[in-house]
Amino acid sequence: MANVQVVDGNSSVEAQLLGATATAYLGTHSTDSSVALTNNLQRAVGYANSASNTLNVAANSANVASVTAPASIVTPVGNNVNAGYSVLSNQSALGDVTATAAGTAQILPVSSLQVLIEGNVTRGTVTNEGNAYVGAAYGNDVANSAKLALGTGVTTTGFSSVANVTSVQNVAGAVAATASGGSVVNTSIEDNLANSSVSTSNNQIQALAVGNRASGNTLSVTGNALSTANTAAARLGAVSNGGVLTTDASFSVQNVQTGSGSVIASQRDMTTNPAAPTAAQVRTSIGGSVTGSTVASNGNSSSASATSNSATNGLTLAGTTIATSGALQNAQSTSADVSALIGLAGTAAVAPSPAVPFQYQGKGTLSGTFDAGTDTYLLASGSVVTTTVTSEAQAAYLAANGWTRTTPTSLELHRDLSGTTISSSLYNALNTPVGNTYAGIIPASGGSPAVPNQGGVTVAVAGAVTNSQLSVNGNTANGAVTGNTATNSVSVTGGNIAAGSGNTVATAGNLPLAAGTGAQADHALSNVQQVNEGASLTTSVFGTYAVDTTAGAAISGSTVSVSNNSQRGSAVANTASNSVALSGNSVATITALSSQQGSAAAVSASSALELYAPGAVSNSSVALTGNKNVSLGVINDVTNTLAVSGTNVTPVGAAVNANLTSATATGDHVLKNNQVATTSVASTASTRLYNQDQFAAATTGLVNSSVTVTGNSTTAEASANRADNSVALNGAALQGANAGLVNTQNSSAAVTSNATTSATFQLNGTAPATAAALNSGVTIDGNSTTALARGNAATNALNVAAGSSYGTSTAATAGSTPAGTQATAAVLNTQGNTGAVTSNATGTYQVALNGVGTGTAPGLTNGTAAITGNTVAAQAYGNSATNTLTVTAPATGRPTAAIGNYQTNSGAIVATATGVSYGAGVTGAVSGSTLRAAGNQVTATAVGNSAVSTIASAR
Repeated sequence: MANVQVVDGNSSVEAQLLGATATAYLGTHSTDSSVALTNNLQRAVGYANSASNTLNVAANSANVASVTAPASIVTPVGNNVNAGYSVLSNQSALGDVTATAAGTAQILPVSSLQVLIEGNVTRGTVTNEGNAYVGAAYGNDVANSAKLALGTGVTTTGFSSVANVTSVQNVAGAVAATASGGSVVNTSIEDNLANSSVSTSNNQIQALAVGNRASGNTLSVTGNALSTANTAAARLGAVSNGGVLTTDASFSVQNVQTGSGSVIASQRDMTTNPAAPTAAQVRTSIGGSVTGSTVASNGNSSSASATSNSATNGLTLAGTTIATSGALQNAQSTSADVSALIGLAGTAAVAPSPAVPFQYQGKGTLSGTFDAGTDTYLLASGSVVTTTVTSEAQAAYLAANGWTRTTPTSLELHRDLSGTTISSSLYNALNTPVGNTYAGIIPASGGSPAVPNQGGVTVAVAGAVTNSQLSVNGNTANGAVTGNTATNSVSVTGGNIAAGSGNTVATAGNLPLAAGTGAQADHALSNVQQVNEGASLTTSVFGTYAVDTTAGAAISGSTVSVSNNSQRGSAVANTASNSVALSGNSVATITALSSQQGSAAAVSASSALELYAPGAVSNSSVALTGNKNVSLGVINDVTNTLAVSGTNVTPVGAAVNANLTSATATGDHVLKNNQVATTSVASTASTRLYNQDQFAAATTGLVNSSVTVTGNSTTAEASANRADNSVALNGAALQGANAGLVNTQNSSAAVTSNATTSATFQLNGTAPATAAALNSGVTIDGNSTTALARGNAATNALNVAAGSSYGTSTAATAGSTPAGTQATAAVLNTQGNTGAVTSNATGTYQVALNGVGTGTAPGLTNGTAAITGNTVAAQAYGNSATNTLTVTAPATGRPTAAIGNYQTNSGAIVATATGVSYGAGVTGAVSGSTLRAAGNQVTATAVGNSAVSTIASAR
């Protein structure tokens, strides 16, 4: 089966959803009624090429002619497949692909998914749930599958390429997906809400852009006997060599993807009104009061995902007797600029300058008529008081309160008291050389309110809130960009599994005879991923999750929660999950897994999260708890797993050591990981948690209530290379084969991570007697801020087990040198870092209860303020590795075991925790209260090389 699809560079594909709206509308009050807008889909989706290719063969047996040519060869100029049963798909998208879902919020007061009630809601239910708003664009999209159910199986004389699936995709245009429109999901009640419930929950906003997607390249073969053992020259397996990609086995899968141009997924509208851009968000607004009601905006999700190349590849062989070969190769390369954009940045509030009391002296030559009955003077004409102050602010205050400057800029002022009545004590004081002491206060001034980030989820209430529950809980936002991503798997299950490729040892990494790189074995998997110089990968996520109330509105007897929300921004150049799993009764075969990743692109991820709720409440609880903000930037990331199990596991060739170098792993069952990172990777996460009335000059205070800001986390990670490698070799009775694992990582990239948290509660009381907090508790506890930067990081684990014996070995003595490591069970980790690695962490965890407004009010009465168990950590590592080798110890035989760990670092490694502050401050009287700051931690850790290596015997 062959599929060829081409869209040329002069052909564009556009899907537009403009100004659509699904609305439930009531133009009047609603009583004892329900209004619902649920399970609606608005979607714009565009494909340059789309295909689904399926080959199913069901037969008692198969007879395939013996051939010598490899199954699949892909070169820059063409593709060639030779197989008895084959699927070949070739797609090329050279033009632009655009999918736009754009709402009308910029030009009309109508949202895309909207419930609008122009009146009160009483004893009713309002639901805006389960709706989806999507923009999705694909350059090439394909699913290829072949399934052979062969009954008694397939038997050939000598090697034959029985079945192959090959997919080739190339994208070169601009692929862009947009889902925008301001308050895309909107529930609006213009007046009051009483004894009712409102839910704007479980809605989805999604922008998805993919250059090449192979959602499933799979080959599945079943039969009693799969016998195609090679008797001539050894087969190559899965090989990459100078742009020539080859799978050479009886059963094979090959995926090749190349990308260029750009891939963008966005939830921003920057063009409709450039002076006031908007970002998609979920909003619930109540125009009046809320009484005895529930308002929830929970479980909504927002995502923008942009990927240049994506593939899922699988090879499955199952039979009673297997003596054959299998190979899977994934090769991905891109030079595309990839970006994902959610939300828009707001601005932080600027605190006004505080009110400042001051004193000044007034004096003059006064005359007047004394009234003994009242002990006062009626002042005569020409009674003038003068004063000189010390600052322009003091002079401005007096000038605004009845005094006149001698000159327009003078600090000397006078006041004409002619015709006024003053006490005799003041009269006498003013007529002395010292004069009378007056008290003044420079009022609070300046400052500006916060402008929250656009994006996220908000519940806004304009009036009072009484005996109600308001929640913004469990919402998620995820912005993700990926250069290349793949899931590759080879699975072989049978009774007796024998050799089939003609090789007596398996090789992963650099192959012999300049054949290239990859995996050569009976059952081989090779993953090759490259992001080219000049490409950039950028994620930018902004969001606000809030319960927003009007300044001065009374909130009593209520529960307010902004909790368990999650925001994430990630940018990864290459990521893969590779697995080889083989299990049988008698196993005498070899396996190899090779993964190679390289990138020269700049990688950047950022996530800015804002969370707030009101602070001046009575008989209520306010919670900002369990929220998470994560920014992740990684150049190369991989998980490699090789697992072989059987009753009796024996080698194909001699019982010798696995031999490992930084370039190649050779043995019976081997895994080789290689990663190279250059240019840069940066990750920034910032979180602000606060009460929205923190800068109000005077409030009714926190009364008989609790505020908890607990369990929130901010994490920024930037890593050049990350790897999790594992090999497991298990013989339930006899285990005589060897196993080797090699991890090689090199980075010259500049790695930077920044994490910042500001978690504050600040409230002003009101003079003369309203405390900032009365009979209440404020707790900021168990919050964390972590910045992690790493050049190379690896976890390498090799587990070897035998039920009764390891058999008889002719292997040489185990050992390790920089040149190589050898043993029956061997692990070699080699890491080199030359780039600068920097992490910065900053945290502010503070409570401020202020009794100063236009006068003096109590700060804290019969209450608690606790700042406890918060952490700020900055960690930077040049190279870090955990190497473990575990060998069971049966009654007979002992395998040799060796670990080699070699790390070099010449880059600057810097971890900084700066500007960290914990504490509680109270201005005004404190009575019957507790202030506590305890158990908080600040750490900065910088390590050039870190390794933990363990050889253990399991019994």
